[in-house]
Amino acid sequence: MRWRAVIVVALLLAIVAAVIVGFVGLGNKTQFRPQIRALMTQLNNGKAADVYKQSSYFFRRTLNQDAFVDMASRIDETLGKFVRITDLLDVSHSKSLAGRVGEVTCIAQFEAATTKAVFSFHWGKDNQWRLLGLDITIPESLQAKAAALKVSFDRIHAPPEVIEKVSEILIDIRDGKTDKVWSEASKPFRDSISAERFAELNANYEEQLGKFTRVLMVESGLHPSKNKAKVDAVIEYEKVRTQGQFTFIKFEDTWQLSFFRPLIPEPAISKRQ
Repeated sequence: MRWRAVIVVALLLAIVAAVIVGFVGLGNKTQFRPQIRALMTQLNNGKAADVYKQSSYFFRRTLNQDAFVDMASRIDETLGKFVRITDLLDVSHSKSLAGRVGEVTCIAQFEAATTKAVFSFHWGKDNQWRLLGLDITIPESLQAKAAALKVSFDRIHAPPEVIEKVSEILIDIRDGKTDKVWSEASKPFRDSISAERFAELNANYEEQLGKFTRVLMVESGLHPSKNKAKVDAVIEYEKVRTQGQFTFIKFEDTWQLSFFRPLIPEPAISKRQ
């Protein structure tokens, strides 16, 4: 069976336990052309960060901005610039607990190849279709190139100052200093969320998890470029032990937070619904 490499697949509504509750029907085959053309034009112009900011909330819950920008760069380096949609194979709509979802399966022409692509969109509260998922099949002839371009974190551990920052950030959040954490974070992080929203999210985390107690264990990695690092931590809160994900970028010799999210255990998710 031919191997298919997927550039990025959003977890759609699974991440928010939004099961499909009703099938709405097939859509007009031209319906999503403007949205696809607009977002691919932005990617062609190196504006992946803007695409990310304009995407669905649920998409941003599955992937941080740095990872999406990196993936968009690999799309460009592997397939070249997007040219056009040559054929729309299917357009469907569904309805879930999180709202309306539209999905488009098409044949997309890039500079280096023509291949199958699937775009999904979520109907937002602002009455706009926003990107929910993007699945692009890499042709066999380009799979080796894609594999060579894949950026992965080296087996080298993140430097000690990055590990120390994890505890410092969690202590500051516990002590109500979310403004300090936000202001010292990277610009992409601050662009992706306001200080007020960051404080609100962490108040919600504390309500469900309790106050931070200590970091029990960490696994870390350093990007080959030496200016990105990630930390996966086992964190003890008053009510539960859970995992937390952190990524950092180095700017002017200072490591800055670029992504943070604790894992909310399933019982806590169920309780909120």
